[in-house]
Amino acid sequence: MTLNLNIQDQIQDVARSNLFEVNMSIMGSDFIWKCKAASLPKASVGKVDLAYMNRVIGLAGDRTYDAWTITVYNDYQQITREKFLKWQELCQTYDKVIHGELPNSYKNQTAQIWQYDRAGNKTASFTITGIWPMNIGEVALEWGISDAAEVFTVELNVDWFKSNR
Repeated sequence: MTLNLNIQDQIQDVARSNLFEVNMSIMGSDFIWKCKAASLPKASVGKVDLAYMNRVIGLAGDRTYDAWTITVYNDYQQITREKFLKWQELCQTYDKVIHGELPNSYKNQTAQIWQYDRAGNKTASFTITGIWPMNIGEVALEWGISDAAEVFTVELNVDWFKSNR
């Protein structure tokens, strides 16, 4: 048996990490142009150990999702960052009184991620549910930086996500 080392015969093409769009309805229709970087959230299944007579077997536990981090371009009027801050304020206010809105007012949000091939065709689609901004990252300001757009990160809670295939 001969070993075929010509990888081009084996792989037609690969997914490109820079061919994607992210949309969140709460952020407005132009958000797809402002999301610089994103990821597909990590999903984990816990392990339940079941012991009986000196034997331990592992069973599948509950599925959990890590927080979802995106990188966002900051517009010159700070509108996008302000939208995230207002959304986060629904979760917990900034004043001395400790309160926020009910979870269905800030948590009932979804995000869509679309991936494309080099011809511009959608190849994958994902829906992320139960998102709200846990951390809104800093915006670096520095006199020595030129020819660069301001960006900030947002870490969002994820209740679950699914592939739309």
